[in-house]
Amino acid sequence: MYAQFLLPFEPDLVGTDRLYIAADGPLFLVPFEALRTPRGRYLVEEREIEMLRNASALVAARRPDAPPRSGVIVVDDIDYGRNARGLNLFRPLGATESNAILPVLRRSSFGAVTFVHGATATKSWLMSLQTAPRILHLSTHGYYWSGSAYRADPMPLGLIALAGANNDLGRGDSGILTGTEMMRLRLAGTDLVVLSACDSAQGEATYADGLAGLSSALAIAGARRSLLALWPVSDAGTAVLMRRFYEHLIAQPDRYAAALRATKLDAIQGDLPQPPNATDWKAFVLIRN
Repeated sequence: MYAQFLLPFEPDLVGTDRLYIAADGPLFLVPFEALRTPRGRYLVEEREIEMLRNASALVAARRPDAPPRSGVIVVDDIDYGRNARGLNLFRPLGATESNAILPVLRRSSFGAVTFVHGATATKSWLMSLQTAPRILHLSTHGYYWSGSAYRADPMPLGLIALAGANNDLGRGDSGILTGTEMMRLRLAGTDLVVLSACDSAQGEATYADGLAGLSSALAIAGARRSLLALWPVSDAGTAVLMRRFYEHLIAQPDRYAAALRATKLDAIQGDLPQPPNATDWKAFVLIRN
């Protein structure tokens, strides 16, 4: 894949430290940072990489079109409830990730940290959020109905689970937030939304804006960047990865791509205590809107 997509451009990349990739359609699902170069290294080892929803994202990032935000909201340890028929699709995650990242975030300069958990982490709470935080971090289950026949409108096919997601399966799914609903979140000015959830970067190719899914829903909602997973990720590996990401981000605020790259380099070099053969670092991709 490196030979097909990037090798032809290598003469133009000499001397560059950063690579912006405005992919199209299914190319958004390529883990570019994890591609092997002819030097035998991962591409992320050679350059800082940032995915762009489209090239205009570089211009939009320089326009102060929304007031600066402050504060961090972390959502984890969600009570998904229990289905009366035993159809509990969403298992409890506990507080593994929040226990890892909250101590770090509370030492940051990002503003007040709010922890939302249990039965309070509802869809109605998130939909009614009036003040967008600087960072919104959701640790939960994600899914994309890639085999669905309803692809004329792919936005409802991506989802994340919130409080009560198990309760109402088949009766409105009131605890499930779809991409269609996510577009209505008030996130104008939010620097970063982290969907620490399996398959949260998945979507359907469109002619309008590359890939329609949760990533495009967050862009429409006003988020400036999103950090999403291309495939299923582990609880333990993700918790370690996110903690190190925030440690690097605190050391270099506003340099989101650089912080993620430093985290991935730690994983490659064995400086991150990950489960054996973990590929969680390859799964997460930062997209600038």
